[in-house]
Amino acid sequence: MQIDSDFAGRVFEREPAALASTGLSDEDLAWIQAADPIAISADPGGRRLSQLLGNVVAEYVASVALFVERLELTDIVSAFASSPEFHSAIRFDHSLPVIFGAYAARRLEATPDATIDSILRLERVLVGARRGARAVPTPGEREVVLAGRARLVDLLAGSFDTLGQLAAGASGARELGPEAEQLLITTGPAPNPGALHSIDVEVLSASVGEVLRAAEVPLGPAGRKALAANRGVGADELAEFLRSLLGEGLLEGAV
Repeated sequence: MQIDSDFAGRVFEREPAALASTGLSDEDLAWIQAADPIAISADPGGRRLSQLLGNVVAEYVASVALFVERLELTDIVSAFASSPEFHSAIRFDHSLPVIFGAYAARRLEATPDATIDSILRLERVLVGARRGARAVPTPGEREVVLAGRARLVDLLAGSFDTLGQLAAGASGARELGPEAEQLLITTGPAPNPGALHSIDVEVLSASVGEVLRAAEVPLGPAGRKALAANRGVGADELAEFLRSLLGEGLLEGAV
């Protein structure tokens, strides 16, 4: 209500849909509605809203630039505060930067753009990686699986370089593709408790990407045999390569 003044007004007017969206009891709603609307909406100069939105989109600099330059969606940031994604994130205590990615992807559905889609997907993966490792299935005996600290993403060629250029302030008037590139994003340690994790980004060769992609689900002896045959290498050669990936912390389990 402090961030979305239109929503606050609908709550004070007792609009049924607005009240239902809060998930609050009648007692709690009565307590809120007894508050001074001026106190609820107090945000001199819009500083609280500007700070919140600025913190959220700091991890989407490239995507936001493309939305504005290519699609002229100048409200891509400001409209987030009144979006259903924002309201859901506040209600269920979800990460606002993570949810902003879902909101931006929904906005893109109305005016598809392959270049924006590729950059946005990359920034969404980076946002997730900065917040820690993924949950992964536990590998069984003699199985390996892609480590939780590793993420793979398939994008249009040039996406990683373009993201860096846009983040540095370059123009967004560019086209990506039609070739593809696969990136490996790895999550490192956080400098202190509660801080974002460090991340590393690497453009993969097709052969390495194929192996890591195959290990997104637990890869046992039968799966490794089929993978070796598909790649035209011996089972021992593949096993040695998997051991090197295990040593790098990109896989979990045992060969």
